[in-house]
Amino acid sequence: MTKRAALVFVVETPRQGIDISKAGIYGDIIYLFGENCRRPSIFQTELFGNAILQRLKQFGYDPDIDSFCVAGSMLAVSIALISISQTFSKFNILMFNSTQSEYTLKRFNHEDWR
Repeated sequence: MTKRAALVFVVETPRQGIDISKAGIYGDIIYLFGENCRRPSIFQTELFGNAILQRLKQFGYDPDIDSFCVAGSMLAVSIALISISQTFSKFNILMFNSTQSEYTLKRFNHEDWR
């Protein structure tokens, strides 16, 4: 079976002036909640976290090849990362390195934390 191309997940469409296109070298960029997409309030943390996981499931999230881009509201990103880390034993995060003006891939594995 052939694996599909990697995907880069972003919680929501970035504010105007924020360019995350450089994350695209790690895969096709997918916005979990686009501009007109209805979602729970980020202040309803459990509902928001569950909505993140549901959207990942809809897009066929594969923790071996897909990444989560740290961009946007830090509260939304934090809730998403908590939900992902509680659900998956490994996951990939893209963090922007402003010194090098590029995204850096960080791989997390629960086995490494023991």
